[in-house]
Amino acid sequence: MKKVLLAGLVVALNSTNVVAEMRPYIGISLNSFSINTSELKATDPSTGFSYASSGEARDSGSATGINGGVMLDDNGRINFSYFSGKEKDSEFMTATVVSISYDYSFNGSGVHRGWFLGGGLSSVEIEAEKTGLTTAGSATATGAMFRGGYEYLFDNNLFLDVGVNVHLAEIDLTFNGTGSLSNVEFESKQDVSNAYISLNYAF
Repeated sequence: MKKVLLAGLVVALNSTNVVAEMRPYIGISLNSFSINTSELKATDPSTGFSYASSGEARDSGSATGINGGVMLDDNGRINFSYFSGKEKDSEFMTATVVSISYDYSFNGSGVHRGWFLGGGLSSVEIEAEKTGLTTAGSATATGAMFRGGYEYLFDNNLFLDVGVNVHLAEIDLTFNGTGSLSNVEFESKQDVSNAYISLNYAF
């Protein structure tokens, strides 16, 4: 999938018409994200004991980020985004997300003014801090992502972007117990989604 995305980018950038119309942009974003846990499993290899919980849990947080990209033509753009932040519910997990996508604008209110849909790739890292019962842990996964929202390019080159990103990368986070739980191994399955608003400047 990465090769397909990069090949498409090379073809797009080698088009004479596209190069003539390209407009790079850069900006900052405010992200509201959630770390979604779909399964938690505890195993003690010394006794063979195993327990799995399939209940879903959500830990939310907010973070500033950076984003930018290139408007390829009147409808298409390539977007890059990054943010990293600590969730505020349990306060021991941090999510870091890097993504690249191609977005298509339907231009309901003018060039790059209207609803858009996009898709691409994202790399998601979850870090868990050490607690009184568990060790620290971290894991990273890469997968497809889908996004949509509303964009508006102002006449003064400011570019407003509001949307939602759904990251399909599933993270397997593992860590060990401490103290009386030192023989227990924990594994959780997680994913991340985020809503954002960004203000950018188009050159």
